Amino acid sequence: MNELQNEIVQPIEPTLDQRVMQGLDALGVSYGDEAIANLVEYMELLKEWNKTQNLTAVDDIDQMLSVHIFD
Repeated sequence: MNELQNEIVQPIEPTLDQRVMQGLDALGVSYGDEAIANLVEYMELLKEWNKTQNLTAVDDIDQMLSVHIFD
């Protein structure tokens, strides 16, 4: 048995832009690359500034996507 067969394979988690696209696809919303880039930048800024400014009670990025983007 080789070493690779003994390793535990961790699933690859989708990137933030992939999660945004998956959510928009599920909602049937059309989008372009610029829109995805803008939403990702917005979410990253919201998460970062929320640490010091308490902008939203939601602090998990996936919950932020659900509550602030997809809702």
